Amino acid sequence: MFYAAPIINRKGDVIAILTRQEDPGLHFSRLCNLGRIGLTGKTYAFDLKGRMQSESRFTNELMEIGLLQENENSILNIELRNPGGNMLKGFTPAKPGNELPLTKSVYNAINGDAGISLDGYMDYRGVKVLGIWKWNSRYNFGLVSEIDYDEGYLSYTTAKNNILIVLIITLIISIGSTLLSIIIGDRATKSLKRVNDNLEDQVEVRTKELSVSNRNLENTLEALTHPFYVIDAETYKIVLANSTAKKTSGEEEISTCYSLTHKTDTPCNSKEHPCPLEVVKETRKPYVVEHIHSDENNEPVFLEVYGYPIFDDDGNVVQMIEYSLDITDRKKAEAQIVEAGNKTEAILEASTNGIITIDEKGIIEIFNPAAEKIFGYKKDEITGRNVKAPAPPENSETQDPLLANYLLSGKKKMLGKKAETFGVRKTG
Repeated sequence: MFYAAPIINRKGDVIAILTRQEDPGLHFSRLCNLGRIGLTGKTYAFDLKGRMQSESRFTNELMEIGLLQENENSILNIELRNPGGNMLKGFTPAKPGNELPLTKSVYNAINGDAGISLDGYMDYRGVKVLGIWKWNSRYNFGLVSEIDYDEGYLSYTTAKNNILIVLIITLIISIGSTLLSIIIGDRATKSLKRVNDNLEDQVEVRTKELSVSNRNLENTLEALTHPFYVIDAETYKIVLANSTAKKTSGEEEISTCYSLTHKTDTPCNSKEHPCPLEVVKETRKPYVVEHIHSDENNEPVFLEVYGYPIFDDDGNVVQMIEYSLDITDRKKAEAQIVEAGNKTEAILEASTNGIITIDEKGIIEIFNPAAEKIFGYKKDEITGRNVKAPAPPENSETQDPLLANYLLSGKKKMLGKKAETFGVRKTG
């Protein structure tokens, strides 16, 4: 993860940027690792494309079955897709990885359907698991906790088998041993209660761990230095905003996106400022555009605006995630480059000396007006031709060897020196 924060002088100008790079394997994955229970229990995060965003518990297994290369990390390198069979037992998917469907938990979470499966489904290794999942639309990532089916039901299966054995014995000896059956039944009930109590304790502990993880993630997103907010697709109202967005508006409560970014009463709809929400609603795809917004001091800033759609169960765009990156410094640098180019062009146009520039192959690139007067060629007819064109035959034969010598050795025989030579006008 990469964070950046501006350094502002007393005038409010950004004079530098302070950056920090965080390895998600050190903190983000550590939080997810708190969800590892038993031998196969794991918790991991994923993005909108179904890519794992935290470290896998089964790195060695994933290398053995070919989902990871040697010494490769699982973060952003594992797509959580259902292979259709247990790859740990030698199953090979019939389709390439990118054509396989997402696992049940990841697919439902991305589509906004939080839930739990006690019937079991295949994870990205093809192993049958039990799982619970949820999508965090505020921060655009999902979490899933899973445990292998066999381990998850081990205590329950053991208790169930004990009960069945007890019942069979009870049926066999029920005629002459009513008292014994009551005692055995009581023992079975206590065993089942202990299993249930243990499961409730595990669920409570896991819930607390997830709550702590969620709070830490919220704090991380609140620390972002760029505005981040969610917009209602119908009303343009901002339903969620981080502290940076509120600071940009200068108000504690923000009503609409256009009042926040453009300080206006109507949505932006010009060619220079197309509305990201309208484009996202029309294309149903993420959108990036450059806008000029106003900061908390009503000063213009150049921003690169990113918009991502949020769909309901019917596939309709109901909300949009929007965040903006300040590119004011980049735009100023681009303007300076254009200005420098214009100055160079003006110098070439005004010069009374003939100026000709060539590339490494000796092809003419620049032929200024003074050169046109000297040689009689127009810029359009001489540009793109070899520099030997305006040179007499006896001189043109030396042009290519001199240029080749400079390109191969870097030694200059004529470059940077003053010399007199002959040229040939267009008329001969």
